[in-house]
Amino acid sequence: MLIRGVAASSSGLQRVKLIVLILMMLTMSYLITRREAISSRYLPSGESLPAYAGEMAASLRNVPFLGNSVLGNKFKLLCFVITCPQNLDTKAIYVKKTWGSRCDKTIYVSDVQNDAFPTIKVSDPPLRKPHDFLWRKTRNTLELLYAEYMDDFDWFLKADDDTYVLVDNLRRFLRDKDPETDMEFYGKALNLTGRVYNSGGGAYVFGKGALRRVVEGPFRNISAGRCTKADVAGSEDVIMGQCFNIAGVKTSQKSVDADGLELFHALDLAKELNPARWPMWYKKMSVHPLLRCCSSRVISFHYVQGPDMVALHYLLYNVTSHMSHL
Repeated sequence: MLIRGVAASSSGLQRVKLIVLILMMLTMSYLITRREAISSRYLPSGESLPAYAGEMAASLRNVPFLGNSVLGNKFKLLCFVITCPQNLDTKAIYVKKTWGSRCDKTIYVSDVQNDAFPTIKVSDPPLRKPHDFLWRKTRNTLELLYAEYMDDFDWFLKADDDTYVLVDNLRRFLRDKDPETDMEFYGKALNLTGRVYNSGGGAYVFGKGALRRVVEGPFRNISAGRCTKADVAGSEDVIMGQCFNIAGVKTSQKSVDADGLELFHALDLAKELNPARWPMWYKKMSVHPLLRCCSSRVISFHYVQGPDMVALHYLLYNVTSHMSHL
């Protein structure tokens, strides 16, 4: 009974710590929102908020990298972030200054080469809505990974430039999986009229074996329809899910923790915490039951604004909780 009581006390303490952390995050988010609301009145003429927030991102301390040796992992993780020229200074820069540095390698793929940032050009600039051509950009990136990076990395994470990823939790999630033989790809699973796929904005991850299978299979097989064609409009994540499934790589049903709570999220933290703000499409399309937010081993959030990304990263890696000493 004593042991059981101690275990329960420890579990309760962990939950209290998580609640305190979430409250701190929401407070910081509120303060940033208030700062944005008054910035037009108080910022010097000609000084834009993104530039101001960029200085905030650059001021983060160089926190230690909790890498493979800490978690006992023996794999290397490459993260690729889909971006575009107009988003470099307002979105992608925050990924670069925060969680992007915690992957073994992070590349930023765009439709324009930028050696200063840097970005890698994987497609021509879109003639119409950029979102309609995300499939071309993502498919070409997988071809690039297959040709140049597959021998040096084990796992590959795809994220948008407004996705926040807790890379250390991702590493823990992957540590017992075999990147060569694991034929699942993990993320926020959605169901669109019977087509199951992972949300692109919520981030998804796959191993080198799955990458090899999709590139050498559907990407090369003319009978696989849109998988062989880069210049088609459509939702990138839906098409990617179809191509992986054709290759025998299924959308995983295991992207949850022991309590059934999801690890990858297609909404921002504030919305995830408030069921009243869940969009109807989110409720209808989510494959896993929407229980509550959030798992203590959460991996990703989507639609995270730059200053919020900096605040979240600061609270996670720069603040020390003293709850255990109270």
